[in-house]
Amino acid sequence: MALGLVDETADEAAVMPVSVGIARQLAALPGESLRHTRGQIRGPVLERIFRQRGTDDTVHRIWGPRAARRRSGPMPNVCCGAAWAISVLSR
Repeated sequence: MALGLVDETADEAAVMPVSVGIARQLAALPGESLRHTRGQIRGPVLERIFRQRGTDDTVHRIWGPRAARRRSGPMPNVCCGAAWAISVLSR
């Protein structure tokens, strides 16, 4: 958290309740404001990803299923519960 990469942490059992709570807070915001802010944040990232599409084959080779099977040791369990909850609640 000191690096500013995450806003908060939660125990495994609390991930979904915390995520749904955050999603509800975000869902209560005016839609236009949320869409505009998300566009400002995500727009440059999506543009950069689109420009890098030529490297997709390399990315799939490095991170694809065969590479995953060759890895030694467990992969960290990365959870983005708030994003999942937002997508569910915004349907």
